[in-house]
Amino acid sequence: MILGGYPLTIQAPSAATTTSRSKVPKMTQSGQKGNRKISLDTMTQILPLLKDSPAGRSVVLWKQSKPDVQRGGGERQQSNTVTVSPYLNKGLSVERSKGGRLEADKQPDIYFSTDVERLRKSVWCARFQEGPYLAQLQGRKSPVKQQHPPWFTSDDLQKMRLLATGEVWTKSRIPAHGQILKVGLLANHTAKSYDLGTHCLDGLCGLIKRPTDLYEVLAFHLDRVLGLNRSLPIVARKFKNDLLPYQYTNGLVRPIVWWAPDIRHLGDANNDQNSIVLGWLQYQALLKQGCHVGDSVPRLTIKHTEWAKLALFDFLLQVQDRLDRYCCGFHPDPKESCVEERLHDKCRNPEELFLVHILVRESNPSHLVYIDNAGRPDHPEEKLNFRLLEGIDRFPETAVAVLRSGCLQNMLRKSLFTDQEFWESQGGQQGLKALLQTIERRAQILLQYIQDRSLQ
Repeated sequence: MILGGYPLTIQAPSAATTTSRSKVPKMTQSGQKGNRKISLDTMTQILPLLKDSPAGRSVVLWKQSKPDVQRGGGERQQSNTVTVSPYLNKGLSVERSKGGRLEADKQPDIYFSTDVERLRKSVWCARFQEGPYLAQLQGRKSPVKQQHPPWFTSDDLQKMRLLATGEVWTKSRIPAHGQILKVGLLANHTAKSYDLGTHCLDGLCGLIKRPTDLYEVLAFHLDRVLGLNRSLPIVARKFKNDLLPYQYTNGLVRPIVWWAPDIRHLGDANNDQNSIVLGWLQYQALLKQGCHVGDSVPRLTIKHTEWAKLALFDFLLQVQDRLDRYCCGFHPDPKESCVEERLHDKCRNPEELFLVHILVRESNPSHLVYIDNAGRPDHPEEKLNFRLLEGIDRFPETAVAVLRSGCLQNMLRKSLFTDQEFWESQGGQQGLKALLQTIERRAQILLQYIQDRSLQ
């Protein structure tokens, strides 16, 4: 599967939608070739409406969770051109687990194991070569039957397809979040007459974020390569749509992330970026005591192993906002927001420190959801924030096996290549070289940290 390669163009009909104000869940997830035409009948095969798929049907059940809401409006859309990839027409089935819940967390056993040698012998660890890999993804003269990386679930592929090719038919602003737009997406050529709120509850919405958030695409692929499966699907995309303001259609590549309709938010308007309230001292006590927590630590539905996954992920990307928004783990520059907002001053009093963006979904409250994952690709090595790892005594074995195997960079290249908009925006393999080397270097530092402390 390739997103954005060798596009096919389809003239989409104009569609009128009813203008209404509807309640929807809160969330602050913050050059191609070819010109062949295909018919609308083919389009319906390439872009099956998620609402009618097993994934869509499971999303509809989430309406019953009644999460916090915000208001948004629908708008009329004019005719526009949709670009779709010919590699998105693979028939994908989505299995359901007991109770009707989507098995989005289940990974195929292609290489996901703690066997480092097995991973090194895998075709996915082999040196990346664009020509042979493209032939593999297209299914041409390749001994590998699987035409997409095995770390993507079928649910991932459906959502990535929707984000990469779905037509924007309505939009609404996210209050207090600048250039971020929430958009309703159509997965076929027929407009639906219901409002944006209902559309989003059906799992058919995305957030268009800033061009500066583009590294969230890398974070998503890193999450999947490591087998964590906690980030929401996201792709890079150039938008061509009369409905969107010019700044969204000026040719710049922007990330669009899938809108999860059932993120759990606190009722407090001043603290709606969390599913729970968790202070730093409580968090450390939680890590130390595991499942046997005392009265001073909140009893959570979140599995204890989730915190190690989060710490590993945030360290590799140097995401400070969740575990250390106060920049207590390094010496911040004066221009850092944590300094300008005087958050860093609170490091002297640990009782005032709180975690943020600690989120879960109503459909799976035992697992964390990672949002706003762009991190700091340029963060200097001498300022790496080891506070993100504090209190963690064991890391996820599968993720550590990937880091130890030496396969990380090749696997990331093969993963990112499937998102051609991101790949080309970064200058291809050569342009991504320094960025992937930074991630690899942090991985080696993390492995040394684990070894020095005999953590695994």
